[in-house]
Amino acid sequence: MQRLTIPFVLAMLLFSASCSAEEAATPQRVRPSALAGSWYPAGADRLRATVSKYLDDAEAAAMEGRLCALIAPHAGYAYSGPTAGWAFKQAAGKNFDRVIVMAPSHRAAFSGFSIMDVDAYATPLGVLPLDA
Repeated sequence: MQRLTIPFVLAMLLFSASCSAEEAATPQRVRPSALAGSWYPAGADRLRATVSKYLDDAEAAAMEGRLCALIAPHAGYAYSGPTAGWAFKQAAGKNFDRVIVMAPSHRAAFSGFSIMDVDAYATPLGVLPLDA
């Protein structure tokens, strides 16, 4: 079973399994990770181990029907990791065509919403192409 680590990287990541191979191989504009090393571990091995512990400590809830939405905290892992682990444990082993992550702006106040004009996000686990 593949470990579910990507959603923990940042709550504002948008990613999809439906990107073309060409897009995934050569993203043009990549947003660097702004919080690696502060909100979550900067090293890939340590990040995987941290997320694995949160997921291993969580239990899957008995659910009927299909999981179509998930609400999870996204503060620093020291604060939100255990609760996020319980949330994302519900998605473990399930397949999704697209994941849309919505999060508040922490740096600017504005009405409406914004979408970053980049092709991918850099994370300690690698570059995640976005499905524009």
